[in-house]
Amino acid sequence: ERSQVTVMANKSCQMYYALLSGGSQMPTTQELKAGAIQGNWGYGVVDLVKNSTQPVNINSVTLEELTNYDLYLWLTDYDGAKSSTIRKITFKTPDETPPELVDIIQTDSQETSVKMAYSLNESGTLYYAVVPEGNESFMIYDLDTVEARVKVESGVGASRSGNSTTRAANTSTTFNITGLNSAASGTLGISSYDLYYVVKDAAGNYSSPVQKMNIRT
Repeated sequence: ERSQVTVMANKSCQMYYALLSGGSQMPTTQELKAGAIQGNWGYGVVDLVKNSTQPVNINSVTLEELTNYDLYLWLTDYDGAKSSTIRKITFKTPDETPPELVDIIQTDSQETSVKMAYSLNESGTLYYAVVPEGNESFMIYDLDTVEARVKVESGVGASRSGNSTTRAANTSTTFNITGLNSAASGTLGISSYDLYYVVKDAAGNYSSPVQKMNIRT
């Protein structure tokens, strides 16, 4: 993916830029003009028009997630008569990797409740929505859509809904779903429900797609 910076100068000029790993040594103006920037993630020169905003793609290779980078910008006249100081902008790339559900199982059942256990590949929150088995009115969306994920997260229209947070990767976490109806469906006092679930990490990334499993009291 491309990272961008939007710039505007008070006069028409050229802007040299170089993107380096965080904490790298600041390049000199000579290095910027020559493009001799060791270990760069992107560099170049663009023409700027006075008082006009201009987006500039600053990386030539894919950046790593959750990593600090230093962007160096330097403005100079076309004839080199006047130039600015080199300006540094430091930023950190976001987490854009969706979380993954390692496993989820029903571990126990009571007359009106069930106990669930799950684990994730990172810390995150599991959202769930419960409806009687075969209830097709709750989930009207394709399960691999943002609408489906938001539907489960909100729980609107579900018989029961909630969430559980785990703070460590690959660690079994349990939660209880209570208030179920032992005579909702099925026979011999056993009720069957559809459990929809989706995972969301601290950066707001959802697992994909929404999943569904059967649970029984």
